[in-house]
Amino acid sequence: MAENKLTKKDVMSAWGRWQVYAEMGHSYERMMAVGVASSLGKCLKKIYAADDEKFKRSLQRHMTFFNTEGNWGGAVLGMALAMEEKMADCPEEEKDEAINGLKTSLMGPLAGIGDSIDWGTLKPIICGLGVSMGLTGNILGAVFCVLFCLVILFIGNKCWWLGYSKGIVAMETVFGGPLFKKVVKSASLLGMYMMGVLSASYVALQTVIKIPTESDPLVIQDILDSIIPGLLPVAAVLFVYYILRNKTQKFGLVAVGTVVLCLILSFIGVV
Repeated sequence: MAENKLTKKDVMSAWGRWQVYAEMGHSYERMMAVGVASSLGKCLKKIYAADDEKFKRSLQRHMTFFNTEGNWGGAVLGMALAMEEKMADCPEEEKDEAINGLKTSLMGPLAGIGDSIDWGTLKPIICGLGVSMGLTGNILGAVFCVLFCLVILFIGNKCWWLGYSKGIVAMETVFGGPLFKKVVKSASLLGMYMMGVLSASYVALQTVIKIPTESDPLVIQDILDSIIPGLLPVAAVLFVYYILRNKTQKFGLVAVGTVVLCLILSFIGVV
């Protein structure tokens, strides 16, 4: 095994570049591979300073398909960087197999964790509080959006360094235990709960349909509210979610389609 050539500054500078380059050059063929190679490039150049061919091979190695959640998944790249450093003198075929195997096996599980905690839980809770304050005219609402960014940057920073400094054993200990799996599941449920709360609170959708009777007309909206208050807003959100998940991920098209549908329903007297 080769001796350490990278300083902590080198490693964390690579993390800083990852925060900038992660989604640059994104494609369906390689996903985040361009961002990976760009982020690790300077460190790889330092590791293989004496051999340009090994440096080129290392860049090619990190241009293979890679896709994960940028903060928690950064731990994979921290481990990959440590492996490049420790295996610098090993045969290239051995490094290709070991490092790409590591990335392939861990990028999916860590993406699931990151998506559940960062985007499925923390963002709805923290940004939801900020939005609710902003709607009342409180300028501090913007602070919560900044706070969310700081929180996920902190997570990404720690995961990257943990992956580099502690390696696979630490990942298995921290992320593979039953307690952590329960935390992730609980966080996912809390995130879903918060999305339901926010949908019912801030999505305005009511039907104006009334059924004439001999006395007072039967107001459909009152019936729905007596069953489940906020049923239509939540149903609308779930419908949009279904479209985005199963039909198309063109957010602009879905947004325009939603506006057009609402205008049509309003014109014919449904909402």
